[in-house]
Amino acid sequence: MSVEMNENINVAIVGYGYIAKYWEKAILMNGKMNIVGIYDKNISTNITGHSFYKTLSNLIDDDRIKRA
Repeated sequence: MSVEMNENINVAIVGYGYIAKYWEKAILMNGKMNIVGIYDKNISTNITGHSFYKTLSNLIDDDRIKRA
């Protein structure tokens, strides 16, 4: 699947530990990527703003994530 130059890319984060919070900030500041989901088996439910998945298979099934 090709991505047009003006089209934002939808991505997911796998694992939401200490470093992932910096990745999240960098992705959001980029302006060309959208975080459509975050997978972490130990995710806290008090975090808002993204879709969170407790199983990797549910994240992978999200059609908003672009696959090459």
